[in-house]
Amino acid sequence: MPVFNNNNDNYKGKASSPDDIVVEVDQTEMKSYDDSMDNLNAAVHPSELDSELELKQELQFLADDDDGDIDLVRPCPESKAWIWDRITFGWLSPLIKRGYKKSLEQEDLFNIRDGESAVYNSTRFERAWAEQMKKKKPSVFLAIVKVWGLRFMLGGILKLLSDCGNLLAPLFLKLVLEYLNPESTSPLWIGYVWAFSLFFTKIFASVVQHHYFHILMTHSMRVRAGLVAGVYKKSLRLSAESRGKKTTGEIVNLMSVDIQMITTLIPYAHFVWSGLFQILVCVAFLFNLVSWSAIGGLAVMFVTLPMGFIYATVYGKLRTSMLKFTDKRLKLINEIFQGIKVIKFYAWENSFVNKIFSLRKQ
Repeated sequence: MPVFNNNNDNYKGKASSPDDIVVEVDQTEMKSYDDSMDNLNAAVHPSELDSELELKQELQFLADDDDGDIDLVRPCPESKAWIWDRITFGWLSPLIKRGYKKSLEQEDLFNIRDGESAVYNSTRFERAWAEQMKKKKPSVFLAIVKVWGLRFMLGGILKLLSDCGNLLAPLFLKLVLEYLNPESTSPLWIGYVWAFSLFFTKIFASVVQHHYFHILMTHSMRVRAGLVAGVYKKSLRLSAESRGKKTTGEIVNLMSVDIQMITTLIPYAHFVWSGLFQILVCVAFLFNLVSWSAIGGLAVMFVTLPMGFIYATVYGKLRTSMLKFTDKRLKLINEIFQGIKVIKFYAWENSFVNKIFSLRKQ
């Protein structure tokens, strides 16, 4: 970066105005700065990079070409953690201890890994979207699936394992209770096996469930980073005609509200099939234990299911109506910023503030 020396020796005479001040600039630093900007301008583009490896190498090159600010950021220890630390999340312990001793600051936080950066994810999404645009009916959903679908499927496998562990625990508890029955003639080692199995399945289910949420929460952040960056880049390339069709409030809502709904859905999307799987297994267990008496529990469950659908439908309608008022409010705020000089000149501040608060109440 250009170096501006504030020493008194750099001022030639007495400056009577800002234009008279002579600033000494290090030409070597200026050349380095120009080279860095050239590298940044020639940075990642979907059509120029043929593989994810090339994309990661390009990102690493840009990081290494930084002027030194990157030294203030600490690398994420998860990337180089041992298997046991990954399983138990031990790589996070130093940060927790530091936060216990003092308030965490910016330099205490870990750096974002290359796979979680906005540049990396937005570039991958742009590649997939460019392929979709060649089709008759391009689909954002298919582009998202192609870029981030594999990791999402891995989360589904972990969810299945977690559900199996949680469903096996009551079965082992039943076997333990049967062993403790005074009429039981099972040997001693059978009791230890059932007790250990009960303990192991609960620990296994808990660990796998935490890894499921960790993977899909970080995965949702990747999706959010890619989609927000993609929408923002597209908003900068809109023509004047296209800008007239969409207000600023609608574009902001697209990045802040709509994309947030997608990223919120990702960690819980597997609950759709997981809930059905758990219901079927639990029904099988009930029939095994109480036979046809389980029908009463099923009847109560089927009666309460429509209430959930009704609640979701009403909430969706209210959410849609609220977004309309949000669009109006953001559009009004944007108009206020554009005409702030006129508003201040005619002292219309209170009038516009009342309009904004009126839309907030609605």
